Amino acid sequence: MSLELSARGQADSDARPVCHEVVESMLGHTTRTRTSDIKEASMSTAVGTDVDQVIAVATDYLTSFYSGSAEERAARIERVLHPHLAKRRPSAVREDGTFYEWTLAEMIKIAAGSVDESPKRPYSVKLLDLFRNMASVRTDAAWGIDYMHLAKIDGQWKVVNVLWDEA
Repeated sequence: MSLELSARGQADSDARPVCHEVVESMLGHTTRTRTSDIKEASMSTAVGTDVDQVIAVATDYLTSFYSGSAEERAARIERVLHPHLAKRRPSAVREDGTFYEWTLAEMIKIAAGSVDESPKRPYSVKLLDLFRNMASVRTDAAWGIDYMHLAKIDGQWKVVNVLWDEA
């Protein structure tokens, strides 16, 4: 399964992410998805299917750094991240070979302190796989690329792991 979402609008209400039809071969399996519009604000609670919810959570994660007041950004990212988030960057490995891990508290602080320097912040979200209560997503943003693992816990999708690097 593969679904891609792209947004290239203003950071204000004119920005409307749009899902594009994607037909591609992944590991020898041809997949096809549908085209649809998705609303940006509070998307993780506004849509119903697992595919829509996973895309919405990943989009909320990205827009936590782009739009809204500091309080709105902090609340948005806290809502989509699992309390035991592990966010790592392979190009920033410590001398002992371990990764630095960003915690939920650090991510909330980063999102709250983000300043949108440009009115246009392009990004894309691509659902790579979805199986029962697990999903894998790739996001491309101004800062780089994130590969995310999400888990559906108590009926809600949460970002559990993020592996990222600068583009």
